Amino acid sequence: MWDDLVSTALIGTQRQAGEVSPISPSDKLNAMLSQLNTSDVEHNLLSAATLLAIYQRAGKAPNKLDISLTEPCDLEDLPIYNPERNKLFLSIFEERNVKAFAEYLSLLGKTACRISNDNLCQILNYGNSYPEFREGICKVIGKRGQWLAEQNPNWAYARVTNPKNVTPEEIWQIGNKLDRINLLKELRKKDSKKARELVLSTWKEESADERVAFILTFKENLTIEDENFLENALDDRAKDIRLEAQKLLSCLSESQFHARMLKRLRSIIKLKTEKKNTILEINLPQNLDEMTIRDIVEVNPPNKDIGQKAWWLRKIVLAVDPKFWSNHLNLSSKEVFSLIAKSDWEQDLLWALPGSISNHLDLEWAKALFQWYIDKNIAIGFETTSTLFSKLSPKEREDLLMLFLNKEEKFNATSLIGKLLYFHKTLWSKELLKQVLNIVVMRINNDKKFDWNLSNFLEHVALHTPTTMFSATYSLFDENRFSYTQWRIWGKAIEPFISLLKFREKMLEEFNL
Repeated sequence: MWDDLVSTALIGTQRQAGEVSPISPSDKLNAMLSQLNTSDVEHNLLSAATLLAIYQRAGKAPNKLDISLTEPCDLEDLPIYNPERNKLFLSIFEERNVKAFAEYLSLLGKTACRISNDNLCQILNYGNSYPEFREGICKVIGKRGQWLAEQNPNWAYARVTNPKNVTPEEIWQIGNKLDRINLLKELRKKDSKKARELVLSTWKEESADERVAFILTFKENLTIEDENFLENALDDRAKDIRLEAQKLLSCLSESQFHARMLKRLRSIIKLKTEKKNTILEINLPQNLDEMTIRDIVEVNPPNKDIGQKAWWLRKIVLAVDPKFWSNHLNLSSKEVFSLIAKSDWEQDLLWALPGSISNHLDLEWAKALFQWYIDKNIAIGFETTSTLFSKLSPKEREDLLMLFLNKEEKFNATSLIGKLLYFHKTLWSKELLKQVLNIVVMRINNDKKFDWNLSNFLEHVALHTPTTMFSATYSLFDENRFSYTQWRIWGKAIEPFISLLKFREKMLEEFNL
């Protein structure tokens, strides 16, 4: 029957005389075909083909796909938080409160509850766009959220690292890049030897990108036991890996790498008396030997503003424990900074020393360095100090911040002190907050030009205000305390600041804090 219909269609209904009257072996199909409008030949042909196609498909079993079904989600999950906390979650995104999201995640994570089912996709998508929230998100999505993450590659960050209790070796062999990185991060915290052994087991077969990603995990719980691996990585064919190995070895004062750099610095820097004045004498070699080139990795400066020898000096000083200066020169940190200030190499030494102090986490030298900056009112960059600043304890950071604030004549949110206050992300003490608020109010009262940077800074202040200071802060920024002119200029900065503060107050009350 199909052959007759196809033949008619190919020849054309106008070239074929008579009606299109296909005959089927099925009486039921013939009964249906007999009801067609035989006066319209073209319509008759297409209708017959349609009926035949439906007839052939009727009752036909569908093809079976040879795939395994997704396992359903484990219903044994964390309890969902109460509706009021869900309202808080929604208001974070619906209103101007998203800056409080990190604190909300932290508070919810401590309750052993999870986000409601309706909000799981929204929060997983948010984590995909903003990686800084992923750790907190993973703590509040529960098993259902982890199950959803398995179904969407964009949410891979929230998947369970070891969902079926497989061994680390199995994950290392069959896992994707992200699975393996997460495994290394976890192992570095509790069994760095095991993590190192896994990396070594496949190191030669890995791509350069994967080797870089793996060596970056060694920052966690770095010890002298990692030295041999890192020394070998200094000879890697990929420059990025050599650089990461060098950075890590620079943090190990007991390593052979540090001993080599220390020996070089001792030969470069001497004390010299000239006209009854003690000065730093710095003599750099004309050329570098092969081992020094290997250890420095990047022998050429990143830009033309830095001289070749100045760059070598920076790289060597950066790699050496700051105790070298007091031990080798037998001087106090204050005396060392005084000598550096008189040296032709001041800019290079002050570039490298913060990194050296940070690498070896020498808190005494850190305090001395910041004190030197404050006493001499030296202009320094945020990049130079941020890493070192982050390694200080909250109390040590606050002490330094208050010293800086005392030197600040007019507060600027984009100055070094402003940037360091942004970097101080724990709750502030009453003393620090009072000092910050007072200089902000002084700035508002004396400045007739609106500053968006200060407006954004106020929202940062709202996130780190302790509960004991809410009432005093509301009072200090009450509209009635400002003149009409000042409120007209600064009200648009103060209102969102107070609004965010009130949201935090409501949130903390909801979590019984």
